[in-house]
Amino acid sequence: MQAVQNALPFFSCLFSLPPPPPPPPPVPPEGAKIVTPNSPLTAGREYAVACRVWGSNPPARVEWFRGPRSQLRPVPAFNQTVSPDGNVTVSWVRYVPEPGHHHQTLTCRWEWRSTLSDSTVDSDVLQIGNFFFRLLGLDTNKFDLDNFSFLN
Repeated sequence: MQAVQNALPFFSCLFSLPPPPPPPPPVPPEGAKIVTPNSPLTAGREYAVACRVWGSNPPARVEWFRGPRSQLRPVPAFNQTVSPDGNVTVSWVRYVPEPGHHHQTLTCRWEWRSTLSDSTVDSDVLQIGNFFFRLLGLDTNKFDLDNFSFLN
């Protein structure tokens, strides 16, 4: 009995945390844009070309392709980043234009999935053409560059 009389009183406190906010609703990307240097592409030089896909939740998956529209081949990206809020995905590819690429396309294709069965696909396309070649020791004033065409 002595132990019961010396026992401390027992208090109980019940509380609950509010439920976490619901995740934001899935939203497909608003658009995509291929970003290239502000100067014409020169055959034989390496360029970092970016594709920016914005407005999506969850982030879009980006793939690159090059070739004639009927025979597109994959091009590996060398870097891809997603903004902290997940709304912007930027994918980069290293591209070295060649004369044989004239009239082909460089395509940034994005895929967005809201569920395992629901997906959206779209792309932005860069038409490749009219490269400026590095001409060594030639007087370019003697050429009609507007009517120049490739033999390939």
